[in-house]
Amino acid sequence: MPPAALLSLGCLPALLGTTQQPPAPALTLHIMLDWTKSDFVEPLIDLAAGCGYKAVMLEVGGNVALKAQGGTRADWSPDEIRRLVSHAHRRGLEVIPCTSLLSHPECAPRHPKYIDPEMGWRLWEPGAYEFISAIVEEICDLFDHPRYFHARLDEAGPAVAANSERLGISPADFLADHIRRLRDICRQNGARLVIWHDMLAPPDQIPFANSNGGPPLNCWRAVEAVPKDVVINFWLYDFEAQHALGPEFFLSRRFEVWLSPWLHPGPMGLWAARRGLPILQTIWIDPSSVPFCEWQLRAIVTASDARLRHNQPPPGGLRDATLRAVQLVMRPPARHGQLLQVTLPETPPASMPDAPNLSLLLASLPAKLRMGMADLALRCPLVAWQPSPSLDDTLASAEKPLRVVRADGASRLIDGVNRPRGEGELILYTSGYGPRTGTNIYGTEHVVVDGTLQEIAPDCYGIGDSHIPPGGFVLSAHCAGDGPGFLSGMGRWQPVKIVDARWQNLLSQPPAASSSQVIATLPSNAKRPVRALWLIHATLHNMPMRSRESSLELPAVGQVLVTTDKGEEVLPVLWGHHVACWRTPRWLVDALGRPARNVWLAWATDTPDGGVACLWATRLPLPRPLRVRRLRLQITPAGREAGWVVAALALEF
Repeated sequence: MPPAALLSLGCLPALLGTTQQPPAPALTLHIMLDWTKSDFVEPLIDLAAGCGYKAVMLEVGGNVALKAQGGTRADWSPDEIRRLVSHAHRRGLEVIPCTSLLSHPECAPRHPKYIDPEMGWRLWEPGAYEFISAIVEEICDLFDHPRYFHARLDEAGPAVAANSERLGISPADFLADHIRRLRDICRQNGARLVIWHDMLAPPDQIPFANSNGGPPLNCWRAVEAVPKDVVINFWLYDFEAQHALGPEFFLSRRFEVWLSPWLHPGPMGLWAARRGLPILQTIWIDPSSVPFCEWQLRAIVTASDARLRHNQPPPGGLRDATLRAVQLVMRPPARHGQLLQVTLPETPPASMPDAPNLSLLLASLPAKLRMGMADLALRCPLVAWQPSPSLDDTLASAEKPLRVVRADGASRLIDGVNRPRGEGELILYTSGYGPRTGTNIYGTEHVVVDGTLQEIAPDCYGIGDSHIPPGGFVLSAHCAGDGPGFLSGMGRWQPVKIVDARWQNLLSQPPAASSSQVIATLPSNAKRPVRALWLIHATLHNMPMRSRESSLELPAVGQVLVTTDKGEEVLPVLWGHHVACWRTPRWLVDALGRPARNVWLAWATDTPDGGVACLWATRLPLPRPLRVRRLRLQITPAGREAGWVVAALALEF
């Protein structure tokens, strides 16, 4: 059996002659405390726990008042670090410390003698490793003696060059010796060393894989002298199938390998799940910034979703999978009422097309759900769904000419659909044309999914042959016309419309509603006060979130009207905060752009067309415990446009 296969079976400790240890966390979330305000960290930890992560990695350095670096004033006190570690442990998460012990001095501990603010560590100075030992020991104590210690060592060219020159040895010999010393220091503190891969990666053997160990230093040659109990953390932010050469290079040398994506974790996450390798999802954006809301939170959820979806049973077991997922969501806080039963069909209904359609799936749900102490009878469905026509059929039957409309209202004629692009033309390509547009580089292309601009070409030249997403489309403009200028006025995540000759939006086909509300009446013997309501729900389409000066404006897709013995309470349901699109798992935030609390990805599964179907679990707390007599779920005009679907309702007593 090859070493990589033994590794995937957890045989590495036996190969090394060590005691079998529990496996590494399957999914870890990386949080940089140097970039993260104190009131954002606990919500991120809660988000990780809610999304199924098994651990968090907290990166520390000069921002923590460590005794070893003089206890100088810093952003974080030791007691605050202990509080974060305890909070993560209470949420069932393992905690891994990280600090930079070679490069990136801005993320390293502070010391005027041992750390150069431009280059990194001066390890030729007497006492440098004694200082590192004291730092590692103190951090391990703050983190309650962790199993792993991440020392980074990434992008360390200047530090490797300076240290090897001052010590009079080759860069490869210096790097191997430094890793061995760090490994011994970590072992003395009961931790296993983890490092980034790039300084040990040969560019000729691992192309396109952040291989920083090549010429002129060629320090990648140290890889054969690195102890095999060092964990190699392979980072690559746009992973494709050919990039598997990178982790396989280290697996073949009997290293344990972790994988780290960034903003597009889906492909790497699915590959890692198939190979049984852990994922460490990175965060390289300030969580207080609006871009964090748009990109990073979506990646956090997608990384979890990729791992979750890989482990889902085939569609025949949808009911059991949903039950398990919902119960996991409901279980962690002990005070939550248990959702006892959600019934989904064992097999899709006969009317369902080959590619599962979530609207049809939810329409097949029975009208009665059993929940804890109360039976809620859903008297009518929220929306009566009909199979939606494909985008190709809609465009083919639309009254011509077609136009594309930007968020600011400006429009431009579409010169053709699903045909080769001519000089000066703007062409719309759907997946009915094929997997790619087949265009040359003399133009620019934007990708639209669910009526929202997902990918923007940065220039008006050099972009062609784009991938066409299933259910979405590509706008392709030749550089000789006005198309590139028109497309440049579009912003990422902004809505896009395709209108016919009568200016009807062909992308907005809201299903016909048989009723604007669902009424749930509680039996007269339901005497217990209710603390909160739980919704299992999703939307069929994305909705725009508008940025204001100091907050975000989130559209309401519906509201829950709760009649109690004290009057009526209104609980709004906000898109982007309480619920998101079933097809593209997205970020969920509060009005300030911070990670939303009280919402989880409840269930997800793959669809044959390469997409995903998911449901969100949202807790809507009442202002105080109240005896509930009647519930009404009202859908708003925005909810009709988004296609808000409620699959299940439960009470928390």
